[in-house]
Amino acid sequence: MTEVGEQAAEGERQTKSPLVIGVGASPTALDSIERFFAKLTLGADQAIVLALQHHEGFDEARLRQIVQSSSGGRLSDPGHGHPIEGGTIYLCPPGTITTIQGGRFAIRKAEQAPGERATIDSFLVSLAEERAEKSIGVILSGTGGDGTLGTATLKDHGGLAIAEKVASETSGPFNANTPAAIADYVLPPEDIPEHIQVYARHLRRLEEKRGFDEVPAAAATSLFKDGSAPSAADGNSKPNTVIRTEHVERLESELRATRERLQATIEELESTNEELKSSNEEYQSLNEELQSANEELETSREELQSVNEELTTVNGELAHRVRQLTRASSDLKNFLESTQIATVFLDNDLRVMTFTPAITQVLHLVETDAGRPISHIKARVPIEELYDDVRRVLRTLASAERELTAPDDGKRYIARVLPYRSVDDFIAGVVITFIDVTAMTRAEERQRLLLAELQHRVRNTLGVVRSIARRSAETSSTVEEYASHLDGRLNAFARTQALVTRDPDGGVDLEYLVVEELLAYDAREGEQMRVSGPKVRFQPKAAETFALAIHELATNALKYGALSQPSGRIEVSWRIDESTAPAQLMFEWRERGGPEVPPPPRKGFGTELLERTLAFELKGQTKLAFNSGGLQCTIAIPLSKGSFHTPSAAD
Repeated sequence: MTEVGEQAAEGERQTKSPLVIGVGASPTALDSIERFFAKLTLGADQAIVLALQHHEGFDEARLRQIVQSSSGGRLSDPGHGHPIEGGTIYLCPPGTITTIQGGRFAIRKAEQAPGERATIDSFLVSLAEERAEKSIGVILSGTGGDGTLGTATLKDHGGLAIAEKVASETSGPFNANTPAAIADYVLPPEDIPEHIQVYARHLRRLEEKRGFDEVPAAAATSLFKDGSAPSAADGNSKPNTVIRTEHVERLESELRATRERLQATIEELESTNEELKSSNEEYQSLNEELQSANEELETSREELQSVNEELTTVNGELAHRVRQLTRASSDLKNFLESTQIATVFLDNDLRVMTFTPAITQVLHLVETDAGRPISHIKARVPIEELYDDVRRVLRTLASAERELTAPDDGKRYIARVLPYRSVDDFIAGVVITFIDVTAMTRAEERQRLLLAELQHRVRNTLGVVRSIARRSAETSSTVEEYASHLDGRLNAFARTQALVTRDPDGGVDLEYLVVEELLAYDAREGEQMRVSGPKVRFQPKAAETFALAIHELATNALKYGALSQPSGRIEVSWRIDESTAPAQLMFEWRERGGPEVPPPPRKGFGTELLERTLAFELKGQTKLAFNSGGLQCTIAIPLSKGSFHTPSAAD
């Protein structure tokens, strides 16, 4: 075969080799992987290699299920030395570094620890060097810096680089050390497959054009072996050369800016280092001063020890006398300390004789206050109100009782005044006791509030039950249908009441509300239903109304929608839309895999509840779409304190 024929054959072989698409992702991007493969249609001349960062952290079963759901591709595990075949999705094995050499897989065991392997960079660099412009790199979110080098190499070799667009990155500071900073396109995962197919069609048209010119070009190359071949063939270079040049210029500009920032950072670090050195010298000087002070303290300690020995001798003499006094006062002391009742003993001149330790909760008394007039003692309660009672008790010898309230903390006390009788039955003063009745008083007030709240809720509950019964009767054609509707709606209302009474002040969790309602209809979690959304808790009244709306949706799905078929499933999701004023809860109910649901001929209780009751009580807006795949219901409710406990919102 001539040299021209060999080059033409080689060009044909290169044309038939598949377009390789390298996809890099991390365990946090499982949702992005699902969105990417849901829109992917893999051609017979295309192959995907999924290089995963921290592969061990993935849910392997779910990952394979997501990948196998793509249209037109079969899932395969690559082996060392295996060729790359079109129409195949390859899943790189965990704990390895996978590259491409000579059109075949090269797989070796990773020696680095997870997080240091550069799994994505290794594959994309080898892909760019191996396939040049017939290579595409897709970097999904969560990979950090892994994939940045591969993206740059792809662009240098003429390949296409696409990074996932993450909403949080649009509002935060720009990070130049990410694939998104230098990629050709930054797109949501569901839009990436479309750009891949556009690029693939462009390559196919380019290959068809090259097919007509390849043999003459090869002949011309053989004629000009000395390297003086004409440059007219340069017209077949990549059509996006200008775009690449613009990207390179932009990248160079960003690199220059980054270099300047790094230089400024280095200078700041050098300055900081000098300051740290200066501080270290100061710390060393302080340490020397502390050592000197410690030596002085050691000398003082020795002196104090000598003084302590002298004091010990004196203390021994005093201890004997203290023991004698202790025996005399122990009985009285034990008695006073054993009682938890705040008590103070006053003489006839209203001077403090003694008191129990508990009195400190009411009066600022210390042991040295004995003999002081009670009027000189600072009190937490208006004790001056007791002076007339004390004088009356001393005059009449009858007890007196009064309720006092502490102005600072609101505590309530019952103060009782009794005459103090000496051993010889002489009235030597009065005894005043203070009993804290705050807890009892507050319990009584709380009981009254709870009773009023109970009466209010019972009235509301009866009103809701009457409304449900009346509306069910209006929309039911038979007694059996009325009984079925009434029983289901009352059960849904009862479940909501159980959630409300479980934590009256904490609100009702939306996720628990949805799951409880679907489980009541034997919907299998994970198979027939999927519930997701942020933390949202309703106020009790709003929870009752929204629970009835969910019940109507679930009942409709069981009778006519997704739950009427074994293969049917329901996806329930919600989010907080802060782009509106006020922010809104966006609740979406989507049915799949069920029979086609036509619009109802008339509006029943469920439709009235969704469209009118939610609008009246929660200011919500409901949209119903009867699609061929099932019902789709979207509810938007403004966040308000009257409807929502969490997240908090201003009315």
